[in-house]
Parts: sequence; structure tokens; C-alpha cells
Amino acid sequence: MVIRKSIKGTAKITGKAVKGTAKLTGKAVKGTTKLGLSAVRGENPLKRQEAPDLANENFNQEVVGESKYWDELNNIVGRKRDVGGSYWRGEMFISHDKRNKFDRYAVRVQAREISYVTVGYLPANEANKGLIEFLDGERLAVPAKIAGGRDNQGGRRSYYGVYLEMTNETLNGYVWEPTK
Repeated sequence: MVIRKSIKGTAKITGKAVKGTAKLTGKAVKGTTKLGLSAVRGENPLKRQEAPDLANENFNQEVVGESKYWDELNNIVGRKRDVGGSYWRGEMFISHDKRNKFDRYAVRVQAREISYVTVGYLPANEANKGLIEFLDGERLAVPAKIAGGRDNQGGRRSYYGVYLEMTNETLNGYVWEPTK
């Protein structure tokens, strides 16, 4: 998309793509864009947005069995890595896994990014029975994060950890006590 200066001194979006990036030409536009962002020559207004405060998140439920889904988690995380390893934040879905032959109250955790593929389970616990009744055969989206994948000294990566924010607000009023 190319932004060009028109005769009256305002910017127009011409709709022409330049190798997938936006280019600003002409003088700065006074006011705000349709997105509510101020347009200043040579400045990307999206880079000025503050990162969300991770300290205010309450990822209180750890997911188990995620080591068996390393490839799926690696595909979700992609190249989002820092010094401490990998990170990802988004939504995952919880639902009853009726076909689980080891635990009749198994609650699976699924990622929407890869066609709702299973990436782990809530720990086996009697409390899952009440959650399954609350879900009533439906999937429920909850905030989630993936951490880990650090490079070890031997050149191998550590496993990923999946954490869910399961509070009264995120579970639509259902009271949940984290299990281990």
C-alpha cells in the first residue's frame, strides 16, 4: 500500500503494494488516520504501542502431557524466541476427551492455530468431573501461554510448558481450583 500526497496536501492510500510493506511518501498528515493512529513521516505508529503487562496475568493452571506434543507446540510458537526460550500468548480451548481410555474425566487442551490439535491435558483430578458437567460437551476458550524451548548446553531444546488462565471470569463464572 502506498500513501501519496494529493494536490491539497493530504495523504491518500492508493492501494498499491510495495513488496508487502507500506510506504509513506510526501509530507506528514495532520490529524489521525482511520485507525486512530497519528501519522508522522517516517514513523510506524504500530511500533509505539506498549506491550501488554504480563505481570497482571494469572496463568494458574499448568497443563500436563505437553512433552508428547512438542512438534505441535513448536509449530504454534514458531520463531517467537528470546534469551529465556520461546513464548506465545493467545487462546486455547478446553473440552472433555470422551475417547480417553485412561481417564474418563480427561479434559484436553487444544490449540486453534493448528485445527484444534490437542497439546496436553488438565491434570487428572476428581474436580474435572464438575468442569466437564459445566462444559456440557462444548469447547471453552481460555487465555493461555506457552513458555520454554530453551537451548540446553548439549544443543537440544527443553520441553515447552503450557499454562492456562482459569479464573471465575475466564470460565464464565465457574469456580475452579487449580490442580497439579
